[in-house]
Amino acid sequence: MKRVMVHLVMVCVVFLLFSCMGTTPGPSEPTSYTIQGVVKKWNGEPLQGVTISAGGVSTTSDSQGRWSISGLSGTVVVSAQLQNYYIVVNGTHYATSTQTSDAKQINFTAYDDVNDKFGGGTGTQDDPYIIVNVRQLNRVRDDLQAHYRQIRDLDLNDLRLLEDNGSSDPTPNWYPIGLIESSSYLGFLGSYDGSGFSIKNMIIYTGFFDGAGMFMHLSGATLKNIVVENSIIITNNECTHVGVIASRAVNSTIDNVHVYNSQFDFRRTSYFVGALIGWSSASTITDCSAVGINVKLAGREYDVIRSAGGFVGVTHYSSTFENCSVEATVTGTFWSVGGFAGSSYLSIFKNCDSKVKLKGKLMARACMGGFVGDVRSSVFQDCHVLFGSSIELLDSQSDNNYIGGFVGKAEDTAPDMVEFKQCSVDITIEGSVTNGASYLGGFAGKVFNCSVKDCDVETTLRFAGNNITYAGGFAGYSAGSSFSGCDVSDATLSVDNCTQVGGFAGEVRDSDIATCTFDGQLIIEPVGGNGYVAGFVAYALAQSENRYLSSCTVHSGSSITLTATPTTTQYIGGLIGYGSGQSDSIKLIVSNNHVRISLDAPESQNIQSDPLIAQNNGNVELYENDAQWEQ
Repeated sequence: MKRVMVHLVMVCVVFLLFSCMGTTPGPSEPTSYTIQGVVKKWNGEPLQGVTISAGGVSTTSDSQGRWSISGLSGTVVVSAQLQNYYIVVNGTHYATSTQTSDAKQINFTAYDDVNDKFGGGTGTQDDPYIIVNVRQLNRVRDDLQAHYRQIRDLDLNDLRLLEDNGSSDPTPNWYPIGLIESSSYLGFLGSYDGSGFSIKNMIIYTGFFDGAGMFMHLSGATLKNIVVENSIIITNNECTHVGVIASRAVNSTIDNVHVYNSQFDFRRTSYFVGALIGWSSASTITDCSAVGINVKLAGREYDVIRSAGGFVGVTHYSSTFENCSVEATVTGTFWSVGGFAGSSYLSIFKNCDSKVKLKGKLMARACMGGFVGDVRSSVFQDCHVLFGSSIELLDSQSDNNYIGGFVGKAEDTAPDMVEFKQCSVDITIEGSVTNGASYLGGFAGKVFNCSVKDCDVETTLRFAGNNITYAGGFAGYSAGSSFSGCDVSDATLSVDNCTQVGGFAGEVRDSDIATCTFDGQLIIEPVGGNGYVAGFVAYALAQSENRYLSSCTVHSGSSITLTATPTTTQYIGGLIGYGSGQSDSIKLIVSNNHVRISLDAPESQNIQSDPLIAQNNGNVELYENDAQWEQ
């Protein structure tokens, strides 16, 4: 009996082992799947007769807009088409097709793709007009208070609003919105959302005096998510305001708008020119850019651009720019020109960058700056002139001009109304002029009643000519201003015939400087008259109250080189060339400064030098300074 039981147990174990092992499966059959969905018009109405394609199979939607395709395998691309409609996949960013590899519900929305009406919408803020072709874009001018959304790339070469002008210039295809076809001069008051899609090949050929741009005038408008590429603007007569996006913007908001590879060809005097906007007042511009911009004035000898910027021509009255950038080349004759803004009044700039090449001539009392030309009552924070930027001054009409790596001239009637904070410059500034350029600076040509904090400069400044009065690695001239935590590094200043040249500043009047530095080389051809050269400040004066130059450094390895024997007295100081206080109660106080700099100059009785201060004209107090000439 026990033997039988053992035998039965063994049989069961063997049976179970074979059962667990099973058999090796053969190749599986391909799995097929079904996709289905609904096609509706933008207003929810079912759309019949739409062709839906997937994996080489097609079907059409029924009267309820429903469709279904079976027997699909693998990954397929699904799309829908019907003449006179632009159809997109729901749940995507207006994509016209989608991929799938399994059963899925795929719904579509159809927009009208005809010329006599918009793609959809009612024009309200919650239900904007939909734009899917250039004819619909052109209809924006018919209702300047409505709201619009673009959902497709557009090419304005498909639109011709003007006849061929018979010249070698490209045929124009666009009027500024708000011009001619609009009965209202209030401009565009609605909103336009480009959804990140592009508008390509806009060509404006204008003889209009008022201006040129995609929009003529923005008044309380909102523009966002717009991309404009390869635009050309040609002005054949005087033109007041010019910008690719808008000639003017007042009380408007512009966000995430970008201009790429655009050209401006000015053949007559123009006033306010910028790649994005010509003139901005009380507007907010954020997260915008202008890249590949070429602005050129090639008119008559007396034609001029009054205020040109790579990004904006002129800013007024509480305009704000934040997280914006520009890469541009700007050439011509100017009253005021800047890499980012031509002129700024009562405006704020935060975290904005400029990478530019400025080249041209200046009129009398004109301004040229790597970021901005002329400034009043404005604030600049975390703004930068980037490596690769350059300024080339070809000539100037008079010697009273202002050229700076960041700003040409910044001034106001009250102290600290202009502020620069955490800004930087990396730029080459060059010029060879006959009429001169009075104020030259790696950061600023002239500052008056300004506050400058924690700003840095790397510059090569080469200038030759006549009547160059003030030159400095940071500022050519300063009055009523304060500097703290500012550095000039890896600098080369090569200047001929300049009265006052300093590693940090040419002339400083009634200004305070603290914890600032200079590291670089000064290469100077002596001026015909008395000249002042210094490793830090060439000419320092206290005239209205005690002024301080404290805790500043001229770094070891810095140098001053005179390239010729002077014929008149040259005052050369390691820290200061000339220093003076107004009286016993109004003093220039120089304290806790550290200087290590070498002097290479010919033997001459016309050179008066000292490692701290070459000429102390009185009322200068010196405390705990350490200054030495290096061999």
